[in-house]
Amino acid sequence: MSLVDLMTMATPNFGSREKILAKLCGRELVNCFQCIKCTSGCTALKLLELKPHEIMKLVNLGFVDELASSDIIWTCATCLKCVQRCPQKASPYHVIVALRNLAVEREAKV
Repeated sequence: MSLVDLMTMATPNFGSREKILAKLCGRELVNCFQCIKCTSGCTALKLLELKPHEIMKLVNLGFVDELASSDIIWTCATCLKCVQRCPQKASPYHVIVALRNLAVEREAKV
């Protein structure tokens, strides 16, 4: 299912956002100032429906549930270029891994 379909009736869930922040120690997500350096080095950019900096922005806005239930988080090549390129150490890679873990936790509970 595409993210557009999931976002049509979406409302931010700050509880899920806080859960992701706790897993990341809060540091990575808050430091992102949308410089787009992570996106410019992304090896999976052509495959992604959302760019890495857009994923960071949506998580920061509280749309964690929609991202965790989409296929977008599984398209990341985990090349770690975003970690290397980010001047703030606000790595989309760590956010995507936390979203993957959340998706797996939810699937295990079903």
